[in-house]
Amino acid sequence: MNFLKRAFCSMRYRFRKGFLLVLAFSVAFFLVLTGFSMLQGADHSAETMRSRYRAAVGIYDFSTRSYSVRDQNLISAETVEHLANHPLVEACHPFYYSSVRSGDLLRPWVQEEQAQAFGDNSNLRVIGTAQPQAAPEFATGNNYLLEGEFFAAGESACLMMSVDLAERNGVQIGDKVPLFTSFMTNGGENITATLVGIYGIETYLPHTQSPYFNSENLLYVTPDVAQTLNGPACNAYSVTCVVEDPEQAAAFVEDIQNMGLPEGEDLRFIIDDGQYRAVRNAIEATTRIAWAMLVASLTVPCVVLVLLTRISLRSREYEIGVLLSLGESRGKIYGQMLLESLVPVLAACFLALCLAPLSQAGIIWLLQDSQAQVAAFTLETVAARFASGALLVLFASLITAHKIRAYQPKKILLAAG
Repeated sequence: MNFLKRAFCSMRYRFRKGFLLVLAFSVAFFLVLTGFSMLQGADHSAETMRSRYRAAVGIYDFSTRSYSVRDQNLISAETVEHLANHPLVEACHPFYYSSVRSGDLLRPWVQEEQAQAFGDNSNLRVIGTAQPQAAPEFATGNNYLLEGEFFAAGESACLMMSVDLAERNGVQIGDKVPLFTSFMTNGGENITATLVGIYGIETYLPHTQSPYFNSENLLYVTPDVAQTLNGPACNAYSVTCVVEDPEQAAAFVEDIQNMGLPEGEDLRFIIDDGQYRAVRNAIEATTRIAWAMLVASLTVPCVVLVLLTRISLRSREYEIGVLLSLGESRGKIYGQMLLESLVPVLAACFLALCLAPLSQAGIIWLLQDSQAQVAAFTLETVAARFASGALLVLFASLITAHKIRAYQPKKILLAAG
């Protein structure tokens, strides 16, 4: 009888055993499929997150301990330009400190206890920036837009103030607000700005100091307004650089530290990439789980198949001895055994692939990435599933070949007789 026909007859005779083998290996290969898909989905999600998130690098000058507003403005225009033109920087937002004097048309918000202790004619703090939403108070969510809009980069003579200060002075969106510089002797000039936005405050600073430090008395203005108020020597007190690739934030900082700063500047850097790091850590945890699942789901079936092969050979020694005594070649007997192992394993691979949508649904839910499903249906991944099954059978068949080569039909038949 042809060894192929004999192999299929043997599988039909042992149908129940083969069916259970297919089910068991289907589960194993389903886990292999899930492990591969999780790895590919995690890689895809990592690339997606890397392109979606940005790192903000806050740059501050610590070359002075003075609390003077002008002394703190030590990041020169030359340095700001260099930062803005760096290849890793997507956007550059310099911030300028200034202050304005109170007057009849702009009075500070003062608590009653503060008025008694400090008076009600305190100056007001001013931050000049091209994008106020990038300021730390807005970036952290403590300040939020309540009315109007943020002024955009390129706009001039614009102003934002707190709702408390706006109500205190009876101003509305679109009103012209005169600002009186505190630096007249240093070349600063008065300027009028248009109120374009009013913001609310989630958590106020304690009202224990001068009204100058009240959260309510902080104005956001366009850079041209801050530069006019400060005068010709106006430099940035801090700069926030948005780095397009969060993984390159540290490289950007190192590059700036090595570039050679103008004399007198001593920059410090704070990298804010917390959101990206949190997502990346979650993806790395998923990757570790996938590798553990992959190793286990490949190792366990391999061990099981080897044990089943040894048990099967032991129970079929007489059958093999008879075939050898009838002149059947060891190669054909080996081919029969190989085919009997290969068919159920490949059937299990196919069944596992049919269950792939269940694996994908779980991966999409786990990674929160709807594009992760693309990874499981490529020709490369399908080929990998069947290749893993074929290698598993090949490994087990090496044991079969070794055992069959060692069989002596005369000894087997005498022992059985």
